[in-house]
Amino acid sequence: MLAIYSTGLPVGAGIGFMQGTIVTQFVEKYFNSVENSWKYALRITPGVCMVMIIIAAVVIIEPIRGEIEHSKQKRTSWKRDVKSLLANNTFLWCTFGVTLMSFVIGAFAYWVPTLFRRSCSILNGDNKPWSVSCVNSSVIFGVINTVSGLLGVLLGSQIAKTWRLTNSKADTQLCALAILLSSPLYYILVWFCEYSLTPVWIALFLGALFLAFIWPVSLDIIMYIVPPLRRSFAQSVSMLIQHLFGDAFSPLIVGAIADGYKTMVTKSPEETLYTEYYSLQTALLIILLLMAGSLGCFLAASLNIDTDRKQAILMARGHKRTARDRTTEGLLNKDSSYETS
Repeated sequence: MLAIYSTGLPVGAGIGFMQGTIVTQFVEKYFNSVENSWKYALRITPGVCMVMIIIAAVVIIEPIRGEIEHSKQKRTSWKRDVKSLLANNTFLWCTFGVTLMSFVIGAFAYWVPTLFRRSCSILNGDNKPWSVSCVNSSVIFGVINTVSGLLGVLLGSQIAKTWRLTNSKADTQLCALAILLSSPLYYILVWFCEYSLTPVWIALFLGALFLAFIWPVSLDIIMYIVPPLRRSFAQSVSMLIQHLFGDAFSPLIVGAIADGYKTMVTKSPEETLYTEYYSLQTALLIILLLMAGSLGCFLAASLNIDTDRKQAILMARGHKRTARDRTTEGLLNKDSSYETS
């Protein structure tokens, strides 16, 4: 179920790129409104959101929290819930790791189509007609993200499920591995735009495929390292941090870096096209370094995931959480019925 839920992010983003580009091109072609064409793409989204809200209100039934685990945990105050999350090292490291990835992906989603358009201007020049790949780069970008995101989420969930049978740290290690595999592909994506878009599309598909492993697995981690009555709070806190410090400001920061770099290297007006491209390329290459930080966060989370998962199970059974070094192991030794999930 988490895999199906997680497809919303990559698939929704990809469809958004396609819908926005198609509507914009339609308005420009049939209504001759170039300056305001992008606004019509945004006017469709609120209507779709209203339909989704109505469906959610009518169809979705609120489940009883902790019913599957037969939880005996009692509700606690908001203050205690916050303290519990701050003491959960796996939750903190996973949230930091996903936030860094959200920062990178948010910047890429916003600026990579622009980078493609600028690279097409360099590849084709002023006299050559743009290729189909260049004209429809935003649509192709959306299609690739939709397909690779859908496949990556489903494939990542299955790999994690299988690997977890033999490795209790499989989830965090799979997230780290996904980042390790996707990092060079995103460097290829940014670096080779000015030469040819064919290897770029391949790198984009594989990079997005690997990164999509993270979304369902990171959600699953939070589900089993936090006791039932705190899961919704933990998810909301994690999502708030991911978007507030991740994709909300990353496009602005990348744009500021690109503008600053362009100001330093521009020597004459004739260099505008190239400096705009290379300044944006440099800014995207710089923020890709954050992927190394995200990888380190997931590796750090793997050091604590077993202990935090056991504590969540014990708390669901009614035990109170106190100091990690005194309570956790003692309770586990007394509870002979515990088995690693």
